Formats: sequence, structure tokens, C-alpha cells
Amino acid sequence: MVRILAYCDGSNFVGFGSGAGVYIEWDLHRQMAPWKQFVVPLHPSNTNNEAEYHAVIAALEAFRDLVVSQKGLGKGAWLQADNTEFVIYSDSQLVIRQVNGDYKTKKPQMKALKLQVDRLRSELKEYQISFIHLPREQNEKADKLARIGSLFSQADNPTHSNG
Repeated sequence: MVRILAYCDGSNFVGFGSGAGVYIEWDLHRQMAPWKQFVVPLHPSNTNNEAEYHAVIAALEAFRDLVVSQKGLGKGAWLQADNTEFVIYSDSQLVIRQVNGDYKTKKPQMKALKLQVDRLRSELKEYQISFIHLPREQNEKADKLARIGSLFSQADNPTHSNG
């Protein structure tokens, strides 16, 4: 079984910038090893919840790109639908519960972001994908990346909405 874990977080410096961060690791010979990490600078008008969604979307897009790169290899590909588990972790209870269908998505912008998640899930329907909430203190790597993303448009002395 191939396990690929994505840790996602969003960040918003109120009035100055927003960003998303994704840290992905995978099971390499039964030990988790870093695979990819990246930041996604967002428009300053994005709320923290919207930034959280953008991080989840970026993780799904990275997974989709990996799947696409393996498609041409056929049976020789190491990544097969029947042996791959993709887990997305986020410290946003709201996003995880909306994506898992536990909460309704009411705001138009959040609905649009959830539709993007749903579309990507549909493209990857052959694969086992889980969305799991984890406490903020267990999501430090993604948090740091999200803050970097939001700092690309930082002004003097912003107030960070994540504390």
C-alpha cells in the first residue's frame, strides 16, 4: 500500500495577504519521507477559511498531477488505484466537515471552492481519498508554509488571523 499524506493550511494577514501551504510526504519503504512542499500566494481578499480550501485544492491537484504522470506507465506504474491511499489533513474543522458532507456549505465563495474539491475528487474517484481534521499544533509544517504564502503581500505590522 502506498500512503501519501498531505498536510494543508491556510493563512490570512488581515487586509494584506492570504496564502495556502501544503506539505506532502509518502511512505517510502515503510517510512514516511518528504515528497513535496509548496506555498500558494492568494489574493488579499481571501478569508482564512477560503485559504484553507485553497490548500486542500492544491493538495488534490498535486495528487492528480502525480496520477496523470503515472498513467502512461500502465502496469509498470508504482501508483495504482488499488494500492494507493491519499490522506488530506487540515486543522480547519469547517473545511473538513464541509468536504466530508457533515456541514452544508452556504456562502457562495465557499460553495465555489467546495465544487472545485468535488470536481477533483471525481477525477480521482478510483483512489481512496480521506479528509481528516487534526489539531493546529500537529500541522506546524503546513502552517509555516501558509504564512510564507501570505507574506508575499505583507505590509508593515499586519495582524495575523491565526494568532
